[in-house]
Amino acid sequence: MSKNEVRIPQSLNISCKDQPGILGEVGSFTKDQGISVANGQKQLIDDGNHLYLHLPMSRVDGQLIDESDFLAAFEPIRERFNMTLQPQFSQENRRIILLVTKVMHCAEALMSAARMGHLPVEVTHVVSNLEKHEEQKETVESYGVEFKYMPFLSTKDERVPEHDDALCDFFDDDDIEYDMIALARWMRIIDEPMLERIRGNDVWRIGNVHHGHLPDFTQGNVYRRAWQRQTKEVQANFHYVTPEVDEGPIVAQATRTVPEPRKYKDYVSTGRQNEVEVFLRGIDQHVNNQVMLTVEPPENGDAKFPRKQGTIIFSQGT
Repeated sequence: MSKNEVRIPQSLNISCKDQPGILGEVGSFTKDQGISVANGQKQLIDDGNHLYLHLPMSRVDGQLIDESDFLAAFEPIRERFNMTLQPQFSQENRRIILLVTKVMHCAEALMSAARMGHLPVEVTHVVSNLEKHEEQKETVESYGVEFKYMPFLSTKDERVPEHDDALCDFFDDDDIEYDMIALARWMRIIDEPMLERIRGNDVWRIGNVHHGHLPDFTQGNVYRRAWQRQTKEVQANFHYVTPEVDEGPIVAQATRTVPEPRKYKDYVSTGRQNEVEVFLRGIDQHVNNQVMLTVEPPENGDAKFPRKQGTIIFSQGT
């Protein structure tokens, strides 16, 4: 490992109804197991009724924690408090496939961060649907990453199933191993049938950088619409992909003021800085187990302004 390379810390996230004795039970368990918890964090939502814990852990003797042994020993506590667990014990770099269309700034930023060892990820492939992709291919291969051209076949009014099948077949290939798919300005919608085939029930499987205020500016032509309305700021978001376009749980957001004279190009250049920031931060939080999905909102919540499922974001330990 190079001196600059970061490693994924071993950690456990816990979600459950807040109840007396949880912190004491978990603390006693880790102490008895010879495990130190540094910079543990907790958050409460739903009027303090639901608890979320993030526990970065390490063994006192310096050895790695064995996931199966830990979870087996922890099971009585999990069952007693009806906990949902989100463990992360593997310290291997997370394998990511990037999907791009025309612009490459987010993809290049992640490939550079991976090569420099600044993020614990490995970009295994970059898939592009841009017809004139020769320059993209050269750039991607300069990072030692495999490039794949996947043409987007469509008519004016409907998708072409052969294209969707080809992309899904690529992800289904036994030789293609990955932990996450990240849409790095992939300018096409992944519809629900495609999403179910690629992702299944794993909401974490696909993330997307969206170049605009959510929920105000969804889908395309965001900067032109912001320029037309002369908004003073632009925003970018990194969110998980769900069947509802640009409605998935948000992981990271960034906002920047657009400098005068606020021409269209100023919106684009400022927005792309945002995109890179939230793309790298969102993936960093994702791979370091700093994100938990909130429980489904209660059915008796605010009927006029219903709350959607969101995320709990834990800060990076120091």
